Amino acid sequence: MEPIIQTERLSHIYSAGTPFEHGALVDVDFTAYRGEYLGIIGHTGSGKSTLIQHLNPPDPLPGGTGVSVPGVPAL
Repeated sequence: MEPIIQTERLSHIYSAGTPFEHGALVDVDFTAYRGEYLGIIGHTGSGKSTLIQHLNPPDPLPGGTGVSVPGVPAL
């Protein structure tokens, strides 16, 4: 199967360097293949929306080696 979206070591830390530091995503590896149907579930604050923001950002977000989509330049 051909991957259509892939992340490697994707991380996002909120309030980094403060006493309120929280890792919403820590070293997330994720691959979605053509033809798959996926759902993202989890508790409140588990990083679901943060993951989606990294997959479709208005501006490049920091953390990890990035998100790759075949045929689209890496962020």
